Amino acid sequence: MRAAIWASSSSASVVSLPKPPPPGPNEILVRVRAVALNPVDYKVRLWPLRHIYTPTLGRDFSGEVIEVGSDVPAGRGPSSNTDGASSPGAGEQGMNLNAFQRGDAVMGITGGGGNACAEYVVVSASRAVRKPPNLSFEAAAGVGVVYLTGYCGLFAKTAKKDRKAICAGQSILIAGGSGGTGTAAVQLAKSAGCEVYAICSSKNEQFVKGLGTDGVFLYDAVENNESLVRKIRQAVPNGFDLIYDTVSSGDGPDMNYEAILRPLLKDAGASSADTSPSSSPPYYVALNTPKPTDWIRTILSAAVGRDLTRGGYDLFLPDPSAANWRFLAKWFEDNKVNVQVDKTFDFTDEGVTAAFVRMRSRRAVGKVVIKIA
Repeated sequence: MRAAIWASSSSASVVSLPKPPPPGPNEILVRVRAVALNPVDYKVRLWPLRHIYTPTLGRDFSGEVIEVGSDVPAGRGPSSNTDGASSPGAGEQGMNLNAFQRGDAVMGITGGGGNACAEYVVVSASRAVRKPPNLSFEAAAGVGVVYLTGYCGLFAKTAKKDRKAICAGQSILIAGGSGGTGTAAVQLAKSAGCEVYAICSSKNEQFVKGLGTDGVFLYDAVENNESLVRKIRQAVPNGFDLIYDTVSSGDGPDMNYEAILRPLLKDAGASSADTSPSSSPPYYVALNTPKPTDWIRTILSAAVGRDLTRGGYDLFLPDPSAANWRFLAKWFEDNKVNVQVDKTFDFTDEGVTAAFVRMRSRRAVGKVVIKIA
């Protein structure tokens, strides 16, 4: 089969690799139709053992089931229009969340180092869901990482015990509103009834406004960071219940937003739309960080089962559970959210390399997709 790997630290190659073995008892074999890229996919090129392991690129995929493992429930599970999955955490008990049969159109996310950017992929049945019929294969490939991340981050499907899901009337600020993770977060938060504000460039202002935001702040239309913060404070003087940072990371070109944005959170005792005892304190939610110690704390917390991270700060990894997949599939089928595809590239050496250049530029508006078949 054809598969994409990193040929060097700057270019990808489509090479011939053996077809995957038959799926295990709880796995499915998928003929891949499209793959969407994420920042972690280009960071693989820096792995010390890349030349030995040569991992196939990509995690997010869509395609068609061609073989089903012996322990995967036979036949069709509940349709993604099941009423019980229409709200976070509702109606999931007792539902068969990962039943598949040959010919099912699916979308999913692989585990480990990737392996999705190939003609075939074997994946755990719990990491996939049937594709809503109103999504193209290209759009469906873009659901995985960014929407699972958005769902877990906004609806508190993380290890932070004092966090609750966002609720109607709360104010949310999203740093990086035009990228894949940003557009997903904007739509999820708006669908939950929140007031949503976003930071983006002037070039993407109208696009981000078109997602339904209540306000947009342009980082390239101010003199400095202090001016940006001042504009945000003037527009939202009471502060935010949650800040969702899709930008900050250890990569040199990326802005470190936490230092300037975290003071914009509401004080812990300030009033919120939900003043009940179950309401969540203000939180800064991050997808990455320039501080290695934060990742160490997050990983250690998961290992020991105790929260060792900073208070009011949630650095997390998305949970690709079947229940979370079902919730997202329902919202897509109901047209509450949709995938913004920036550009689709061919499955060739040049096409895959160009796709990564586009994503790495931080100028993509939505998801960068590679069409496999």
